[in-house]
Amino acid sequence: MPDLSNEIFYVDVHETPSGHTHFDIRYLGYSDDLKINPGEDESQSVEWFTPEKCMTLTDPAITGTIEKLVKQDKFLKC
Repeated sequence: MPDLSNEIFYVDVHETPSGHTHFDIRYLGYSDDLKINPGEDESQSVEWFTPEKCMTLTDPAITGTIEKLVKQDKFLKC
């Protein structure tokens, strides 16, 4: 398994209205298998996005990172 410790580029911790803490991690990873197959206990609402679509959907705090990945030709092309 590749070491992704240097590839994490966004972490968000926030309280939810129900009172529990929600911890989000968004990261860049690499895979030879591009099929999306989350486990049954994970969200099934997942898909691949172009960099342009990511920029319209993502938290504004990470748009700079997406731009940097595109410039460095590290954004996955599907």
